[in-house]
Amino acid sequence: MPFPLSPQSIDAIADIISGGGGHDTTPPIGIYRSGPKIEKFMRACNVAFTVSGSRVPSLVQCLINLNNGFDAEKALAKIIEAAADPRDFIHEPERHVAVLDHLNRALRFDSFEVQQQGGRMRLVEAGKNVPVLVELAGLSEVIDFDTVSRDLDRALASSQTDPEDAVTAACSTVESVCRSILIELGQPLPSKKDVQGLYNAVKQPLGLSPEGHRAHERASNRARGHGGKSGCHERSPLSRWNTAVTRATWPWVSRKGGMPPWRVTASGPAL
Repeated sequence: MPFPLSPQSIDAIADIISGGGGHDTTPPIGIYRSGPKIEKFMRACNVAFTVSGSRVPSLVQCLINLNNGFDAEKALAKIIEAAADPRDFIHEPERHVAVLDHLNRALRFDSFEVQQQGGRMRLVEAGKNVPVLVELAGLSEVIDFDTVSRDLDRALASSQTDPEDAVTAACSTVESVCRSILIELGQPLPSKKDVQGLYNAVKQPLGLSPEGHRAHERASNRARGHGGKSGCHERSPLSRWNTAVTRATWPWVSRKGGMPPWRVTASGPAL
């Protein structure tokens, strides 16, 4: 990633954290924080900071020092993501939109942008969205298992820097989903606890086996016969996970010899 950031980006970050100068009559873009509250915010980002004189110049100088430091990427990414945390704007969602716009207008000139992926904000390279992992993030909120979230966080963190590790983490996410579903249903875990073994174990209780699909089709046909919309049905979260993960992994693992047999159909990858 291209560090250090420009002075304009540093000023934009300071605007969001501090809420602007004390004598500024315009409404703050971010959250107005007093000196002690800015110190508390920075400590939460693992940065030792003490206001010396005026709070905004002190904050700007601290950010400049971090920007020129050895670990600028890690330190500033954490600060930027924390400054744009949507939980701080629950009662003012329109202000969160303004915060993202203010940050991204400056950061895009440095080839960065802040994106919301699931319930978290992430600093990523501009124009390098990862829609499949964003879909997985949304689905993790529906399924809501801690182990799923941990594996997904790893996949998201690696998506920009280590695609192969992101693939491994995405597959671990599916394993976590299947394992957690079996535990929730009170079903025994299979002896073979890889993706294929876990997926096979959840197919029957979730109706994902061929017999389950045929039963679903018969029910859908009956519904269409009573005025239901032809071909319209809501896909299960696990089915959407399968599609998303297959799309995520296919471009890379095809170079490694192809998808595992259980993920391939006669016409190609099982999308």
